[in-house]
Amino acid sequence: MMRPVPEVAPEVNASRAAETEIPDELPWLADLRADERQHAAARFTRRTLVAGEHIVAGAGTPPCLGVIVRGRAVLTHGALPGLAPVTVTLGPGDRWGELPVFSGVAAQPFELRAETATEIALLDLDRFRSLIAKFPILWIAVATRLSQEVKWRNDLLREIREFDATGPDAPSLALFLESKRRRVARRTGVTRTTIRALARRLIADPARDPAFWMLGGFIAAVAISRAVVAFVLRFGLQEQLFNLRQSEGANPIHIHHFNYGLAVLVSAGALGFFPRARRWLRALACAFGVGLGLVFDEFALIWNLNPDYYQLLNYQAQAVLAALLAQLVYFRRTYAALLARLAQRLRTVA
Repeated sequence: MMRPVPEVAPEVNASRAAETEIPDELPWLADLRADERQHAAARFTRRTLVAGEHIVAGAGTPPCLGVIVRGRAVLTHGALPGLAPVTVTLGPGDRWGELPVFSGVAAQPFELRAETATEIALLDLDRFRSLIAKFPILWIAVATRLSQEVKWRNDLLREIREFDATGPDAPSLALFLESKRRRVARRTGVTRTTIRALARRLIADPARDPAFWMLGGFIAAVAISRAVVAFVLRFGLQEQLFNLRQSEGANPIHIHHFNYGLAVLVSAGALGFFPRARRWLRALACAFGVGLGLVFDEFALIWNLNPDYYQLLNYQAQAVLAALLAQLVYFRRTYAALLARLAQRLRTVA
């Protein structure tokens, strides 16, 4: 199944693009606020390709930036004359066509074939220019990307001139130029998801949300508690550190760290009611997560009064709570959108 590359029309489903953000791997959108990125996402149009479906862009096709939102596709890029086409497998967050859109030049021919059900987001030149006009700060990132491309081309030309200055014989020069042509052909214009972009998506952007600090506090508390208890048990320091009453004939007083966790939970929750304390909402969320970690680190002791610290139930409870907090941090908007759609359908049926 084949069809020509679609024109990106303003009226085609722009509202759907606004429901979910374009993947944060687009570094030139990183300087925008969350609401501004949502506005930028609304300028992309979405296309869903079934497995095996093709999109073909011929010579002279207007430039169009594409992003793989979900699924997997294969991009076949028309290489230089005399060289075989270059094939690249793309996954979520990978993109192509940035430089033609940034520079306003016609895109090179390519063919995109969906290996699985694939959703792509497209941004044409007109919409890109309107986005730049709306947020001029984006020119900084765009200019940086273009300067990197110019530097790459200049370095390539310098290598060729330096090699030519050595006076090579004709066969050596031909082999050298052939290797450079292959290097140019492999430069398909595809940009992969980078570690930096992944870190921004998983850490930097969610860190604006108090829920992220709750998850971080929980993980840190569990990890530190496990390390401290392992150290204490390894060197037999229970009596010196944990038992507060040492007199003979009396039951020892042992304060478990879930007791400290409850105190931290209550304190953080109570402070959340005071408007002034909400200025430090992320710190309160982190403290609340620390309290949860201290409590759930000894969940089995609370549940069945078994003092064995290494019960399986502890690990199960920690994993369940960590998964729930992760859902809250990374998928809250998705669930909210699903609930909104469900509510809309129920209202329509009613």
